[in-house]
Amino acid sequence: MSESSNQPEMTCQWCSGTIPAGEDACSKCGAARPREDLVAPGFTPRDEAPAGPDVQWAQSETVELTEEEVQARQILKDLDAYVPDETPPPRTTSRDPSDDLFIVVIALGASVVVGALLGWFVAPTLIHDLFNDVLGIDTDGPEAFRRLGAFIGAMVAMLFGALLVTVMRR
Repeated sequence: MSESSNQPEMTCQWCSGTIPAGEDACSKCGAARPREDLVAPGFTPRDEAPAGPDVQWAQSETVELTEEEVQARQILKDLDAYVPDETPPPRTTSRDPSDDLFIVVIALGASVVVGALLGWFVAPTLIHDLFNDVLGIDTDGPEAFRRLGAFIGAMVAMLFGALLVTVMRR
């Protein structure tokens, strides 16, 4: 039998669901029932804390503030209470937001085509040289890497195309 079987029904601290009496987890999100026997090392509950000078100062209700602190608090209160006389007008643009999708699709499509073409013609030689010279693996020549080059070129170009579209839209 679990320790929570004698504990009453409670509200979950995470989702405000119900943890039924005698259950170990929330019925809504599945979070475990809090355990009172688990305490962080070095933690002393406030009721059991020693009454040293540091603790008494921290628990005291009245704290004297310096003049600078009083001024800083007043400035923060004033800033928080500031309400502009007129709300700024909503931001308008001269272009239709539905045009963005068309621009994004065209830009990404063009970048993929250009990247695949560059990858088809440029990358196979580079990949072949990498395998032969750096890794020491004998290959059938650059022609064996045409498809891989086109794929890598298309993926890299798509990345740069997406970055370009993001910059253009800002």
